[in-house]
Amino acid sequence: MLRFELSYRPPYAWNAVLGFLEHRRIDGVEQVIGNAYRRVLMFDTPAGVRTGWMQVANQSERNAVEIAMSASLAAAVPVVLDAVRRVFDLNCRPDIVDPVLGPLAADLPGLRVPGAVDGFEIAVRAIIGQQISVPHARKILMKLCDAFGGPLDPFDAALAGEGLRVAFPAASSFAGAGAGRLREIGGLTQARAATLHALAVEVASERLRLAPLEPLQPTLNGLLAIKGIGDWTAQYVAMRALSWPDAFPAGDLILRRQLGVDTAKQASALAAQWAPWRAYATVHLWRHHHRKQEARHA
Repeated sequence: MLRFELSYRPPYAWNAVLGFLEHRRIDGVEQVIGNAYRRVLMFDTPAGVRTGWMQVANQSERNAVEIAMSASLAAAVPVVLDAVRRVFDLNCRPDIVDPVLGPLAADLPGLRVPGAVDGFEIAVRAIIGQQISVPHARKILMKLCDAFGGPLDPFDAALAGEGLRVAFPAASSFAGAGAGRLREIGGLTQARAATLHALAVEVASERLRLAPLEPLQPTLNGLLAIKGIGDWTAQYVAMRALSWPDAFPAGDLILRRQLGVDTAKQASALAAQWAPWRAYATVHLWRHHHRKQEARHA
């Protein structure tokens, strides 16, 4: 097993970030146990495709996260560490972000925008999550991952323990499967399966790159050109896959409810006060909503 440590600037709202990931976890691909986030990874390296697993835990006394990963990922260490930085938004400067958010962040300073191991994965999650509940989306994602993902080597699976078995599929797997097969496995509508397949073809061909530092507007235009992808999905991908700190899915129903408005235009106008950190405001608004929901059902 390999071990590394990456630092961050405090404060870090670790439990809230873990809660965000836990709420959206795909069984078999990822899990949250105690203080740690664990998941299966698959990367294409010069030595070939490598599949393994990692665990990330907070070491608050050192203002760092500790990463443990399987030896099978030795050829992909730099890529894995970059992924950890994105998923846990370790480059965030809460001393700059939180003062702009003001009262919105006052009760929980240091909240991050959880990022992505892979931009394609976030786009798939966003498409499947359109207009359905999170639990329903998780079930569909699990079926697709079990059918098309990269299985964890039995040796690594034994070391990882119960609950981790497969990596999220590569875009090429969805592209090769075709829309009909995606629909059959995932129980998707014909339109949703067609959108997933079109996305996979664009990403697999590298005509569309969903990663930080890619040109923002051309990337958003590429997403919006795919039938079935609208502004909400594009902004969600920008927030979590492109690491754009000012992304804001103004059409989101929860955001509009939290802001007390009826339209996306009104939501955008109110959110302007938090620019250029509207992605962080989004995560806080979602958090406030879920806290209200929990209090209501307590």
